Amino acid sequence: MADLPGFKVTTLSYVMSLMPDTILKDLEMERHGYVVHPVGPYVVPLPGGRVMIEYDDPKQNYEEFAAINKHDADALEQWEAWMGGIADVLGPVLMTTRRRSGRRSRATCWTRSSWPGSSAGSTSGRSAT
Repeated sequence: MADLPGFKVTTLSYVMSLMPDTILKDLEMERHGYVVHPVGPYVVPLPGGRVMIEYDDPKQNYEEFAAINKHDADALEQWEAWMGGIADVLGPVLMTTRRRSGRRSRATCWTRSSWPGSSAGSTSGRSAT
């Protein structure tokens, strides 16, 4: 925990900002004083002492990337769509739990054949250790 006059910041603040909303609501975190303050734009250090600013605004982001590498800037929209697709798949999977009688709930590790609705095997899933 870092303390400055008027501020308390946990060293886990970045990781905590990634906490799913469902968990924050279930634990009533706001009631306990949990607050996320969005930050941005982001500063990306580059070799040679240069920096690139990463904005939330796609147009500004494109211009910033293009000043460093036009090819990367042209691929940025496709990259972000691809990453968003991965998040759309992994987000729900990471939030999946399964209760087993007499055991605590643990995250489920799905295999291709055990994926819910899969016709290629059991739908029981396997618990992560």
